[in-house]
Amino acid sequence: EAQAVGFAERVRSGQAEIGLGLLVDPDEHLAFESLIRDCLVALLPARHPLTARSIVTWKALARFNAILVTNQSSVRVHADRAAAAAGVDIEPTYVLDSLTTAVGLVRAGLGYAVLPSLALRSMDLSGAVARAVEQPRARRDIGLLTRAQFTLSPAATAFAVIAREVAGEFPEDI
Repeated sequence: EAQAVGFAERVRSGQAEIGLGLLVDPDEHLAFESLIRDCLVALLPARHPLTARSIVTWKALARFNAILVTNQSSVRVHADRAAAAAGVDIEPTYVLDSLTTAVGLVRAGLGYAVLPSLALRSMDLSGAVARAVEQPRARRDIGLLTRAQFTLSPAATAFAVIAREVAGEFPEDI
């Protein structure tokens, strides 16, 4: 388990034979097989002014207190890239390591958080409302990461088979 930035390095260095996660930037030494795609959403306190909209934009979010995860996380990397593409810089009010803590701060009314839609399935979102963020929409590909030109062990191959099966049970774009 590692944040996205450290995740690729562990596979590249051989510390891990295979990983299930994200590849933030292409790397000629790594092979990535996308299994699931999810998008980033804004999680807003239930009484936030933007909950009246079905979709929010990065520009609209920039006016409010942001609760973001560390820039070592793929969530933050993708959020920063999407906001920059929209011509805005989102200055976080709070920077955290944990998505669960971010949800807690949103539920307490301290701001909004940008989270992966996939993570919301396992969290208590009472007192919060999720909205798609557009212009542009930020998507993340989650998949298997291995070293390029590397033959996997039987255990890693079995892991990859199971990961593909489980991923096949998810909708195409979460």
